[in-house]
Parts: sequence; C-alpha cells; structure tokens
Amino acid sequence: MTPDDLILQTITPSTHDLGDFKVHRSLPVKGRTMVGPFIFFDQAGPARIAPGQGIDVRPHPHINLATVTYMYEGAFLHRDSLGTEQLIEPGAVNLMTAGKGIVHSERSPQEDRAKASKLSAIQTWLALPDAQEEMDPAFEHVSEGGLPVIDDGLVRARVIMGSLWGETSPVTTYAQTIYADIQLAPGGHIGRFVIWTQAAFEKLDEVYEAKKGFAMPQACMTNADVARLINSDEVQSIVNPAKEGGMLGELPLGAKKANPLKNRAAMLTLNPKKRITAKEALKHPYVDEQPPPKPHELMPTWPSTHDGKKKDKIKSVTEEEEKARLALFGQR
Repeated sequence: MTPDDLILQTITPSTHDLGDFKVHRSLPVKGRTMVGPFIFFDQAGPARIAPGQGIDVRPHPHINLATVTYMYEGAFLHRDSLGTEQLIEPGAVNLMTAGKGIVHSERSPQEDRAKASKLSAIQTWLALPDAQEEMDPAFEHVSEGGLPVIDDGLVRARVIMGSLWGETSPVTTYAQTIYADIQLAPGGHIGRFVIWTQAAFEKLDEVYEAKKGFAMPQACMTNADVARLINSDEVQSIVNPAKEGGMLGELPLGAKKANPLKNRAAMLTLNPKKRITAKEALKHPYVDEQPPPKPHELMPTWPSTHDGKKKDKIKSVTEEEEKARLALFGQR
C-alpha cells in the first residue's frame, strides 16, 4: 500500500466572493456530501479588512445541526437567541448546537473596525444523530489554552474535537469525530506519529506472538513497548541502510556470499536515496560466476554430441506398433 491508496478523493473548493472576503467551500461537493459527521466545510479568508469595514453576518436561524467555528486570524463576536455573547479569537473554538432551533449572528468586534484587520477562519456544520436532532439548543466556547496541543518541534497539532494521538479535546462530540489543526514545519510529516488501530495491534500480535515483553493489543502503547519495536531486528533491518564495507564491500576470505536480493536492509531501505541501485547490486560478489561460463561449443546440445559425433535420432513408431497400441488402448 502506498500513501496514494489512502486518498479517496481530491476535492477542489468552490469560491464565493462576499465583498470584503471570500469563502472557499469544500463540502458539500459533487460525489461527496459529507465526511464523517461534517456536512459543510467553509474557509473564510485569508483576507485583509480595511479600516472602517467589518464582517456582518446578520441574525439567521439553524435547526437540527451543529456549527463549529475555529479562528486563525481576526475575531468574531457571536450572539444568539440563548443570550450568549462570546468573542472568539485565534486558537479558540465555538460549538453551537442548534437542536430544535437557534438564531445567531457573527460580526467583527467594534475595536477591530477602527483599524486594518485580518480574517481567517474555518466554519463547519455537523449533522446530529437522530436522537439529538430535536435536543435543546446549546452553546459552548473553549479558548486557545483549553485545547490540547501535541508538538514535537516538526509537527504541531491542536485537537479541536475528538481524540487524536492520545489527546482529547474538551469540546462536546455527538458522534465519532476527529478534527484537528495540524501544522508541519520543514521536514515534518504526519508519519512521525503512529495512529494505532485495533487491526494494527492484531497484525503486530501475529508478528510478535513468539516474543516476550509486549503488552498488545491495548489502547495505548507504553514507551517501553515503542522502544522495543523501534529497536527490534525486524524494524531496524528495514529502516537502516546498508553500511559501507557491509553488503557492498569486499567479502572476507572464506566468507559465505550474501544474496543481495534477500538483504532487506539494503534492498528495502525506506529512504530511496540510501537504497542500493541495481547496478550496485550487480557488482556484488554474489552475482560473480567463477569459473566463467563454458564456451558456446561446450554447451549441451540436442541430439547430444560425443567426440564430435551426433547420435542417431530416436526412431519413429512403426505402423505395426501403432496398430498394436490402438488395439490395446484405443484412440489417443
């Protein structure tokens, strides 16, 4: 399986110009009406708002769904029919559950209108399960400091909703949800974090069933288990490239030749720049043939030759022999 096998569909957002800013809508699109519980996915901006201007999303109703607003730049002042008045700023999240009905508005705060400001936000709509569609409306706000952050220097993830990589957001979820703001530094990739599933643990059990000291499957792996996996011969033989003087070096006198096609460390190194080439493999002593192949004239022939003389060809079956065979066995 390659990373491309994990891509179900590439979505190109549609863009709507609202004057002071643009909204890029990724859901719904043709062939994809929802992803998990998400039925709308709108990106507002990035945009620069001139002094004296601002965003004014006037009061409007929602029913039987929930909206999630997450800010990157700028701010919104949220008001709703529950009496809520909440300012949302970068890194914070608003969850408004419409249930059986709610009315709300979103506007630029007054202090932002007096100066040049920026706007960048994502608002998603979530479908509610049947049992919650007619629930009482609700609103909750979690500030930037209230959302868990995972950061290893190259990958930084803020968990907005649900659980990811061992961290869980305090924001309410009504169905299984993973929603995170993930930022990659140069050289960073999501593969630095392993997402362990039940199927993955079962597969590991098959590989390590004869090994001792592993506690699998389990919801979270201990650091000791991770260390054992990383340092195991099976993993290291794949991720570490062949070293100079090893597979491609000269063999010690009397040493048994190693088949490069079976050397996982050399042929299956994950980094293609460190993987040996076919040309290098062909230089390995394993593929040397000593003594050299025989001259062409000494190769076996048919009919075979001996002392330069050809043997008589095998005689064909006579007519009488064929009749006798037919009498015993019938037609072929």
